[in-house]
Amino acid sequence: MPRWAKALMLVAALLLGLLLIILAAGVALIVIPVAIVSAMVVRWRYRNRAAEAVRQGGMRHASPQHGNIIEGEYRVIDRER
Repeated sequence: MPRWAKALMLVAALLLGLLLIILAAGVALIVIPVAIVSAMVVRWRYRNRAAEAVRQGGMRHASPQHGNIIEGEYRVIDRER
């Protein structure tokens, strides 16, 4: 392979790498803010729904004073090999 062809392939590879980096940065400039805004909207909606449920009395924390303790028995079963 001639020397000029090797240099040309090296330049092409570098330009392709640079193009991929620029493309990835461009996509990141769009995707990252969209993801942040989406996360903020989901968090805001979850907080509103959770606050509404607490106001309606649907979400009470389990504690011994409320008698929300479930007792049960269990048995460990070992397989013999």
